[in-house]
Amino acid sequence: MTTITQLSQLDSDGIYSYADYLTWQLDETVELVRGKIMLMVPAPNVMHQRISRKLLRAIDTYYAEIIGGSQHGICLLIRVVV
Repeated sequence: MTTITQLSQLDSDGIYSYADYLTWQLDETVELVRGKIMLMVPAPNVMHQRISRKLLRAIDTYYAEIIGGSQHGICLLIRVVV
């Protein structure tokens, strides 16, 4: 059996098993969903998370000052919308 090292070696319309997946030696991060190959989105980097947290804090503070009351409502709203 040929060692799979590139996605181009696989049939994008094919159905694969977990046993197949374990033999692949890909640089890309992929997952199998019902046997189909799916590219995984990379996790956000540290800078992205810091910016997101600062933005959320600013919106949360604004919400608390303008509308008053609990700050937890806007946090929940943003998480659901995003």
